[in-house]
Formats: sequence, structure tokens, C-alpha cells
Amino acid sequence: MVVFIVATMMLLGVGLASYSGGTEDEKEEPELVAEVEEPELEPEPESEPEPEEPKVTDFQNVINSWVWSLKGAKVAVMMYDLDNDVYVGKVNADTSFDSASLYKLVVAYAGYLMREKGEIKGDMYLTGGRTINECLDAAVRSSNSACGEALRRYIGAEKLSEFLTKWGMESTDLYNIRTTAGDMVALLKVMYKHEGLSTKTWAEIQDSMLNQPKSEGLCGEEKICNWRAGLPSGFSSGVKVYDKVGWLSKDGESWELYHDVAILEFPSGQHYAIAVLTSDATLVQIRDLAKKIEQGVK
Repeated sequence: MVVFIVATMMLLGVGLASYSGGTEDEKEEPELVAEVEEPELEPEPESEPEPEEPKVTDFQNVINSWVWSLKGAKVAVMMYDLDNDVYVGKVNADTSFDSASLYKLVVAYAGYLMREKGEIKGDMYLTGGRTINECLDAAVRSSNSACGEALRRYIGAEKLSEFLTKWGMESTDLYNIRTTAGDMVALLKVMYKHEGLSTKTWAEIQDSMLNQPKSEGLCGEEKICNWRAGLPSGFSSGVKVYDKVGWLSKDGESWELYHDVAILEFPSGQHYAIAVLTSDATLVQIRDLAKKIEQGVK
């Protein structure tokens, strides 16, 4: 029977392999599934701490209280935090005053910038046997009027006007000798950054504003000017006061005009610019403001 079936299948052309389900090679291979490794998860970055708010001390109440105490005096004050780039107190900051000798700081700083660029020569004689270098120093250190006037004329109105515009001193007039507390703080801000000046030149300017020995001048009956009798004398010895005054004296203790502008550097690292312009104020009152400010520094 089996022989008959096989013969029949051969006649019909059906292979034994078909009957038996095919050879081993012809069987379907099982589908291979590739093993996929799970990606390693990167750790989530640690969140950065929120930046601390800058510590800014507001001196508005201190200034208001001090101005109120000067009954009968004409006063303007502006104070600026140089580290945090913010005003921290002001009263009558846009009120115009006769600048007295404050203009000398303006023309001297312009002169230093021009000397740095080679636009003027420091060793050239300017006035009274003094060179430009000597006058740049004397105009600030001892408020030398001959040097201040000579520098103003030598630099010239056009160039000085360019500087005033660049520095934002829109209310300052160097020929009618007028300025404001706001404008003087604008100058101090520029000076603090001292862009365009070498380290050596900036050190010269700082020294002329910090070391100012008493000198002869029209300052009361003794004819001796103590250029640091105002704001600098009100701060403790640890505070560096880079200062320039402008005054017209009555009797050496009270003033027709007393102006004091300064960059303050505290031992704790804070830096401020301050401009105090007054009429009919006393040295004691000016020093009292300095003491109140130091008490408020945190």
C-alpha cells in the first residue's frame, strides 16, 4: 500500500519533502528580536541658588533729617551707591549753585584725560612757573585758583563742553561758574570708573583728593585753609574720603558757600559718591552729616 502511495505521488510530481513538511533548512526561522539596552538617565542638574538681592542702604531719611536741621540754609545733596549703581538719597539735586572751586575738579579731570591721549603735554609751562602736570595736581590738592583758571582757558570752551555733554553734566556752566549736586555726582561716577586712564594716572588723581595738607589761602582771619575740615573730618580715620571742596568763606567757620564732593571708600568695601552744596552752613553741620552717614553704612 505504501509503495502504491509513493509511486502515485511521484507520478503526480509531489516531492516527499512536501509531504513530510519540508527539510530542516526550509523551516521558518524564529524571528530574532534585538535586545535594546535602556539608556542611562542623566542626573537632573542641580538647580542654581537664586542670586542674592544686592544689599542697598537707603540714606534718604538721614539726608532729609540733616537738611531739616539746617534751618535757614540753602542746601542740595545727592548720594549714589557706586557698587550697586543706584541713587540712595537726594534733596534739591537739580538746584543750581555758584560752583565756587568745584569747577577746578572738572577742568583737572578733563586735563588728565587729554594728557593721557597725548593731546596736551604735561611738562609744558602753564602759569606762575608751574607746568601743566603741576597745575593738574595743585588745582585739586590745594584748590589753586591760578592753575584752575589757566587750565580752563588752555583746554578751551569747546573741548570742555564736549566733556560736560559726555559726562551728563547738563546743568554745569564752566564760564558762569554754575553747577548742581546731581551734576557733580555724575562727574564722580565717571571718575570712579576712570575709563581711558592708566592705573598710574588714576593713582595721581586719588592722591590729590586724599592727601590735602593745610595751606595758605583766603580762609578766615588766620589765612590758613584746611581743605579737609568738612566731610573728611566727619568720618572716622578708616574711611577714605577722596574729596574736593568749593567755598567762599566769611570767617573761617561759617561760609557764604560751602560745597563738598567726595568718593567714599568704607573699610567694609562699600563705595559711594556724594555731593553736598550749601549756602550759610557751618563746618560743624557738614561734619555732622558725615557722622550720620557712617552710622548708617551696614
